[in-house]
Amino acid sequence: MTKEEYLVNPCANLSIPYWKHLLFKQPKNINIYHENDYLEDNLYSHIEKYFRLIHYLKKPMKHHQSISSINIGKDMEELILQINQSYINERITVSKDDIQRWINHPTYDHSLWVKVVVGGCMIASGIAEFDVNTKEGVIEWVQVLPKYQRQGYGKMVVQELVYRLSKKADFVTVSGRLDNDSNPKRLYEDSGFEGSDVWYVCYKEP
Repeated sequence: MTKEEYLVNPCANLSIPYWKHLLFKQPKNINIYHENDYLEDNLYSHIEKYFRLIHYLKKPMKHHQSISSINIGKDMEELILQINQSYINERITVSKDDIQRWINHPTYDHSLWVKVVVGGCMIASGIAEFDVNTKEGVIEWVQVLPKYQRQGYGKMVVQELVYRLSKKADFVTVSGRLDNDSNPKRLYEDSGFEGSDVWYVCYKEP
């Protein structure tokens, strides 16, 4: 797929941002279909559904002065702890190697790593990327400590990332697991994202 083809309708044309499509190889035991192309098949041992939404940056974005940039050198340990504690129920964990890999992405932008600090503790954070080639902003990670969830901090982080991306991007995309108790899709829709594209990630038996 060419860049021009992708940009016609990013969320419907690919399940991932264009830059990832160019660099990452799809595992042989996984098939990915847009919901319009998916046909139920008994070959798959497990299927996960992911939404993909887009923000066209048409309206002025809200800037939150209480949100600051993450300093990787000083904040790495606390960021790792904060991410892991935020996803403890989902059993998602990250390590220093993961953080270093993200920093090495060609889309890394230090201004798109943000945090919310309350009482000297990082209680929420967000990570976005920017692809110069397509002028696409991508929100990758948004997490809030369990104690502070459902208090508006996640929305603040999303709005701040979109605000920062609006200074350089033509549009912003985000994706997430559709069947998620925390309902991240609503969070993004409340922050101006739109769309109805759903992608099926289908796993074959090893």
